[in-house]
Amino acid sequence: MRKIFNEYGGWVIVVFVIIALLLLVGGIKSIDDNGKVKGSGLIATIGNIFSNSIEKNNNHLRYLNGECGPNGEPLVSTTESQVGKYADIDGDGTVDGIIFADLAVGGSGTYEIERYYQSGLETLNYYIPKKNTGLKTYYQKGTYTDKMNGTQEVIVPLSNESNRFYIMSLKSINNGKRTTLYNSINENNVPSSDYLKITKYDFGSGKENTLALYNKWLNENYGLQDINDAFNFIHNDIKKGWFIPSSEEWAVFYKQLHITKENYVSKGIEHWIFTSSVTYSYAIAYMKFEGNNVYYSGNPSFSIYTRLATTF
Repeated sequence: MRKIFNEYGGWVIVVFVIIALLLLVGGIKSIDDNGKVKGSGLIATIGNIFSNSIEKNNNHLRYLNGECGPNGEPLVSTTESQVGKYADIDGDGTVDGIIFADLAVGGSGTYEIERYYQSGLETLNYYIPKKNTGLKTYYQKGTYTDKMNGTQEVIVPLSNESNRFYIMSLKSINNGKRTTLYNSINENNVPSSDYLKITKYDFGSGKENTLALYNKWLNENYGLQDINDAFNFIHNDIKKGWFIPSSEEWAVFYKQLHITKENYVSKGIEHWIFTSSVTYSYAIAYMKFEGNNVYYSGNPSFSIYTRLATTF
C-alpha cells in the first residue's frame, strides 16, 4: 500500500476527492417548483432540510396572518356550503360531529309534522338565516370516515368571530341508551301559561330551549328529578354549549343531510329522538325518523333517545 501511495499518491488523493464530491453532489437530479431537491446524497439531504425549514417558516407566517391552518392546511370556502362535513370544534384531533347547517349559505325548505289527534301529515317551512360578515375562519384538516356520511373533510376553526356552523353529535347520550327527558312531568304540574312560552320550535332556539327546560328540571318546578332523565347525563355538555335541538333544528338536520326513513338505520340514527320543543300542555316534539317527520305529541316521560347539537 505504501509503495502504491508513494508511486501514485497524488492521483489517489484526487480520486478520493472526486468520489467524495460525486457522493455529495452526484445524487442531485433537479429542484422542483416547491424547492424540494430530487435525488440522493448528503447535499440533497441538507438541501431538503433547509427547504423544509423555509416552508415551515412560511406556513407559520401565513398561519399568523390567517391565510392557512397551522401546518399550511387550506382555508374553507366562505361561499360554498360545508354541510355534510365533519367538525373538530376545538382542534384537538377528535371529530365532534357533523355539520347540518351553514350560516354563510343559509337555506329554506319544508318538512312534515304529525299530531296524534289528526290524520295525515302537516307541512311546515324551515328557514336557516344567512350571515355574510363576522363569521369565523376555518381550515380543512384531513378526512374522517363515519357511517353518517362516509368519508368527508374535517373542518377546524381558525379565528374567534361568530359561529358559522351547526353540528350534530355522531352518537346519542348515555352511550346510546334510552332515557326519559323529564319523567315526573305531567299535565297537572305544567301551567298553561308556561308551556306556551317556555320553548320555541324555530331553528336557532334549541340552546335557549334546553337551558329553560334544564333549569326547570334542576329546580324541580315540574316534578322531581329522575335518575334516568336525560339532564342527568348532560350537565357538563350543557356547560360547554351543547344542547338538545329544537323541532325545526331536527327538521333541518334530516332535510339538509338527506336522511330518510329508508336510510336512517344505516347512518347510525335511532328511530325516535327527543327535541327540546314543548308543543302543548306537557307534550314535547320527537324526531320520528321511522316516519320521516316530527311528531308533535311526544311524552317527555317516555324512554327514547337524546342527541346533542352545538355551534362552532
